[in-house]
Order: sequence, then structure tokens, then C-alpha cells
Amino acid sequence: CILCRGAKNLCGRRICPIILKSKKLRKVSSNIGKQLDGASPPEIFVGRIGYPRVSVGPLLHHEKGDITLLGTPELWDFQSINEFLDMRLSLVRGMKNLDVRRPLRAGKFHDKIVDTTLSRESVDVYAEFHRLRRSIIVDPYVQPIGIGGAIKSLDVAPKGSIRPLEKVFYDEDLGANEAIRFLYKNGVLVSRIIQGLSAGMLGVKFQRRLVPTRWSITAVDCILSKWLRDEIVKEKPQIGDYLVFEYDGLGDKYMVLLFPDSWKYEFLEVWWPGSAWNFFGNFIAIGGDYELHWGRTTYASIGGCYYATRLAVTEYLSKIGRQAGVLVIREAYPEHFMPIGVWYVRE
Repeated sequence: CILCRGAKNLCGRRICPIILKSKKLRKVSSNIGKQLDGASPPEIFVGRIGYPRVSVGPLLHHEKGDITLLGTPELWDFQSINEFLDMRLSLVRGMKNLDVRRPLRAGKFHDKIVDTTLSRESVDVYAEFHRLRRSIIVDPYVQPIGIGGAIKSLDVAPKGSIRPLEKVFYDEDLGANEAIRFLYKNGVLVSRIIQGLSAGMLGVKFQRRLVPTRWSITAVDCILSKWLRDEIVKEKPQIGDYLVFEYDGLGDKYMVLLFPDSWKYEFLEVWWPGSAWNFFGNFIAIGGDYELHWGRTTYASIGGCYYATRLAVTEYLSKIGRQAGVLVIREAYPEHFMPIGVWYVRE
């Protein structure tokens, strides 16, 4: 399960039993009707089921006001998974079926997706739905999202704009990789860069695509950590001592060891029985992957958390101006009973 995480169907089942169990652990109730007059954090979600025709739309909340916190992982500090779920499952997922290869053909709807993504603060929204679906999204990459609805009409009122994101959106000759690095160097939060990539706002004009949120998260983590690793960290002197960092929270323990050496990196996960990816197990399950000095050419078997962790580590090393060998160990206990997204690993 720790190598599959509900994405590869390695057990041969059509629906992952762990994700299904996690959904049933949460009773989602809502008094939202077919109209919603509220706000967006701002945040959008691009699905992957049915690719290249997928569900696209904003995440909405039934109350107006400043709800920026609801969509900004960099600001989150929860004491329990239940506290986190209470916040995230209050968001309603607006959905409209679009072809990712032709975002401009969506016309005004795509314009509203762009306006939402560009907004510096929470967006006032009014949405009408054809129907509501009482299912929620549970995913090892994406933070959970509450019920969804097919959008009949949508009005948004953005507040200000993120200037660097606006600049790369209107620069139709700038490649996506260069745009991602530009945004990062200009202080745009990683979570907002991910949103920009998902919304089809980055890259050369006629190559732009909507990108499923699950994929855009790992793409941004991978691109930024590779750039920091190769262009900054590897050019720095090695650290002169052993450094050990520890963190406990949401049913997890993280141990990070930096040791005097040229760049190399290994990430290990230890899932105790009853935890999310060892929910039905009787024994501790361990998975991991690594890279030596020159990196790797294949996708890490452990999934997107590998790249989210690599970004956090390379950020720290670039900040202190050193390179090091790196070992990260994550232990997940039964209190971590469902997937909450790789944002948590990165943060």
C-alpha cells in the first residue's frame, strides 16, 4: 500500500479500500442548496479522472469574508487531523467538464478560473449548481475537499492580484519551468505557484494546458527542488558537523539528519499498523527511495512526498549556504488515520 497509495491499483481492486475506508470515517453533512453566495480562499481544483476531459472549478465556502487561510498550507498549524478535516471539508468543489488541451475554448469560465487564481485575497463568489454530489475527495497528494457540484453559472469578484503571477500569465513566450522559478524567486508561495500551473497560466501561449492538481503539486516540488539542488546547493561547501532535526505532529514523527558529505538524499517512511497506508496491516510497513549526487532519472517509487521533502531540505540548505548528505525518516502512527496531502510533508 505504501508504494501504491491508491493510485496504481497494485492490488487489482477498482477502488482503493483504504481511501474508501477513510471517506467513510468522515460524515459529511451540508445544508448548501443549489445556490452559494460566499467566497473562495482563493483556490481551484483540477481533477484527473477522465483525462484529458476533467472536472475543473473553484473551491467555495458558504460564508463571505477573509478565508485566505483555508487555501494556504504555509499558514496551517493544526493540533489534530480532525481539526484539519473540519476546515477543509467545509469547502465545496465547483465542477465544469473541460478539455485540458484547450483551456481558452472554455471562454468566460476559464477567465473566471484565472481571475480566482490571480487574486491576492479571498474572492467573493456566487455560484449556481445543476446538482450537488455528496462525495468528498481523499487523496495522498491533494488536501481533502468537501462535497462537489456541477456549476450552472459562476460570478467572481477578485481582490487585487499577485503581480509576479500576473506578469508570467501575460508573458506568452516564457516557458513553464522558467516561470515557476521566476515566481519562486519573487516570493510567491509554493501553493500559489501550484495553482497557477493547474489553471493553465504558465508556459508558451500555444503550449499551455490545464494541469490536474495532483500532478501540478509534484511537478512544482520536483522542478524547484531540482533547481535549488543543482544550481545552488551543489555549489556550496559541505557542512562541518552533524545536524539533527525532529518534529512531531498530526500522528507523525519526522527525523532529519544532515551529515558532512556531498549532496545525496534518502527519504524513508515507516507506517505503523492502523495508520493511513497500513490501515489493515499487522506489521510495520517501510518504504523509501533515494538519489546520489547526480540525482535520479526515474520517478521515485514512494511518490510525491519524496519531492515535497526534497524541496523542504534544499530550501534549508540553500538558506544556510551549505550542501550535505540527507536522511529523512517519517514515522506515521494510528493517529494519522487518513491521507491529508503532501503539503503536510513539505511544511
